Amino acid sequence: YKSLSVDIHLMGFQIRESMSPGDSFDNTFGGLWAELKTFKNYKTDIFLLNENVANSDESRYTAGFYVQGNLRSFKHELEFAYQFGNTLLNGTKLDVAAFMAAFNASYIFDTELKPVVSAGFDYLSGDDKPFDNKYNVFNTLYATNHKFYGHMDYFVNIPQSTYGLGLMDAHAQAAINPWEPLKIGVNAHLFNSSVEVEFTDGSASSSFGTEFELFGSLKYSDNLDLQGGISLFSPGDIFKKLRGDDSSYWGYLMAVVNL
Repeated sequence: YKSLSVDIHLMGFQIRESMSPGDSFDNTFGGLWAELKTFKNYKTDIFLLNENVANSDESRYTAGFYVQGNLRSFKHELEFAYQFGNTLLNGTKLDVAAFMAAFNASYIFDTELKPVVSAGFDYLSGDDKPFDNKYNVFNTLYATNHKFYGHMDYFVNIPQSTYGLGLMDAHAQAAINPWEPLKIGVNAHLFNSSVEVEFTDGSASSSFGTEFELFGSLKYSDNLDLQGGISLFSPGDIFKKLRGDDSSYWGYLMAVVNL
């Protein structure tokens, strides 16, 4: 539905067919997404989503909003979502009460190199009381987390990637255009859990690690865009305990061809 003040999108999908009698344990996903056109220079979305397993105790709702503003060279965005309902963990029914919040801002300087600086903070709640019949871990559902939580993909499958501890990602980026077809930039991420974890040796930490990224792109022509980058991940105490002490390196080259 579209009007001068709002666009409303309704959606529904079947995620899994269990082939069980009475459609038991079929997994469906759907909801409502509305784009408000009330404020000039601002994009405002509100949404309500539901993931449901038929004839079971699993039905999780996600409600929230997203606001993106553009004030000349200053761009900023704010997002908040809250999850509620029920989920099953190891056969136990738990009440869901989880949330996420994110704020990002960037500024483009009007100089010859067109430098861009940006910074932001993402918070995904975790659970530090696993036996209280509440599930406080925010699930990013079907998100493209590679786009947000580092090129090295240590946090693609959330909450499994964070061991249910949640995530705090403080990040910053700087980029320049030395000449029009070429862009070069650097990213930095400081990853922490949103709840502290205690280890068997009595120590405690909330550090997953830090990631640094150097990336670039060259628009060779209207039909060919060359991209590449290198990244370094240095583990914090949690990853050192669970994955090892070694730092990780990664690089890529990519050609995007438009026919």
